Amino acid sequence: MKKSGNILFIIAAIGMLACVLLSLLHIPSRNVRLVTYIVSLAGSVLYLAYSNSKAKKYTFLQVLFTNLFWVGIILILSGAIARHFYHHISKILLVPGYAMMMAALIYIAVVMIADKLRINPKGKPVLPEALSGFDISVSDLDQYIGVYDNDKIPLKITITEDKNTLIAQATNQAAYYLQIVEKNVFKYPTKQDIILEFDLEKNELTLKQHGGYFPFVKEA
Repeated sequence: MKKSGNILFIIAAIGMLACVLLSLLHIPSRNVRLVTYIVSLAGSVLYLAYSNSKAKKYTFLQVLFTNLFWVGIILILSGAIARHFYHHISKILLVPGYAMMMAALIYIAVVMIADKLRINPKGKPVLPEALSGFDISVSDLDQYIGVYDNDKIPLKITITEDKNTLIAQATNQAAYYLQIVEKNVFKYPTKQDIILEFDLEKNELTLKQHGGYFPFVKEA
């Protein structure tokens, strides 16, 4: 299924690129332009349907703005096709299409800037002596590193290592240096109610918060 999604995305992307090139080169053939628009439109519609079928893995805002972007593209392509047949309908489609696409692009830019601002983890690194007190050495930290996913909730937890300390970052959230509680068990320094417990044999991580238990599986 993932391969199918990639193929649909490539079809839509190549179609949109071809549309731009045809406009820049002023290709006079109406039939060529129409075929390009229709192929790109079909790829965009199918990819939108595919991405929504996988929406449970993403946050509400990610799904919302992904839909805005692709619906905007679909409206723009529909407006370009309508221009050849019903010129007066073209603007009705193009204006909201460009508005939706721009809103999605602004959201992406804001998220990218926010991610840059979250580079420095919060909290203080754990000293190696604290790790050794729980029979863990600095070299052992590599076994915890990875991306942990839960199919039932739109959240991934990324575990990395820096300054001989584990760092945890959940989707669209700030990164934190983890403090050790006991062997294979860590907590957030400023959020005492959040515990991360690793099961190294099963490649799993359990997030414990407010009395709830949320299992995550390490991605291959």
